[in-house]
Amino acid sequence: MIEKEPVPLQVGDYRLYFRLWALGDADAISDVLYRELYPHEWLEGSREVVDVGAHVGAFTVLAAAHGAREILAIEPHPDNAELLRRNVEENDLNAEVVEAAAYDREDVVKMYLSPSTVAHSVELVRSRETIDVETVALDDLGTSPDLIKIDAEGAEERVLRGAERTLEEHAPVLLISAYHYPGQEEDLRRWLEDRNYRVEVLVRETSPYRSPALRVPVIVAEPRA
Repeated sequence: MIEKEPVPLQVGDYRLYFRLWALGDADAISDVLYRELYPHEWLEGSREVVDVGAHVGAFTVLAAAHGAREILAIEPHPDNAELLRRNVEENDLNAEVVEAAAYDREDVVKMYLSPSTVAHSVELVRSRETIDVETVALDDLGTSPDLIKIDAEGAEERVLRGAERTLEEHAPVLLISAYHYPGQEEDLRRWLEDRNYRVEVLVRETSPYRSPALRVPVIVAEPRA
């Protein structure tokens, strides 16, 4: 029997470990690194990055490869967080891993588990199987980011509500997955425009595990001058 051990993928000067046997790992990494679900050019010049829904660390490693000096990687699922920590440690990244779900407050909530390693959700019912996870608000973490990426499986607006002070004080660029329920991109657009952000909704190619349509909306939001 073949032993299940994560395998490395070379990403510039870094190695990203993932699980070949785990549904979602390879597709999620492909989307971030090769399909550019989040356009890579926005990482140029970013120095302090927050990765919400970090999974095993594809965007975290990508940010480091683009020169980010400090990274805060937030991931609630214990197995994902364990591999995320390995990727941070083995690459000697200046990154802190927070094993929790970014949310609008500090709490303990149920997370609905999915067969896919990237689709567990504290907001959307994915199965009857749940685990309890801690939640954190970005405003309570003392960060001063110039870029925040958010993929929170339907809880994106809650994440933003927990980061209102951070947005006001530091005006980071936001890269947000906006395809977890119909009309989510418009809900997020309104919320962000009310807070003086300029919003562009991109349509990006993606893997089949994310959407049958294979093209999904992703928000790029910049603070207005």
